[in-house]
Amino acid sequence: ALDRRLAADVTGVSLDEAAGFREWERVACDLAEFQIESIEQIDELLQAQLRDLRGPVLIERIDPFIGRMSEFMAVQAKQDPAPLAPSELAILAQALKESCGLLENLGLPDTVGHTDCNPGNIIVSNERCVFLDWAEGCVMNPLLTFEYLRVYMTRSGVEQRAAAERLAVARQQAVRQ
Repeated sequence: ALDRRLAADVTGVSLDEAAGFREWERVACDLAEFQIESIEQIDELLQAQLRDLRGPVLIERIDPFIGRMSEFMAVQAKQDPAPLAPSELAILAQALKESCGLLENLGLPDTVGHTDCNPGNIIVSNERCVFLDWAEGCVMNPLLTFEYLRVYMTRSGVEQRAAAERLAVARQQAVRQ
């Protein structure tokens, strides 16, 4: 079932070439269905070498990431923008940990995710939506991939009243089905 949304030879247009909100709404629904289908296959997806970006793993990676950023800030040649001070990096680390913790507390199951879920990586046809470029595939909280999609839609200038809210509703309806 998952592979029908991963097919290499698919007809249609990329989402960035699609005309309007209806296609974005359809992609949100298909993404939700795709993620729901993946829930029972998480172990298999991790064994297939999809990156593990589940909450506890992300939280463990925050301090090493901030440490590396601190090293970069110390040798940053450009002063515009100004390098972050150690105290600012500490605040960022705490905020990232709290955000990951809040996502974990939602209790949503981890699903297949895509850290480059941009409109150029989604093909839309009358029959289905296909998600491309799985070099950026991972296992993560399902809201993160959806947020990538929502932000791209907002930036694309889709002319639809309350489009971001309607996109979230479309996703929620797909989850309930």
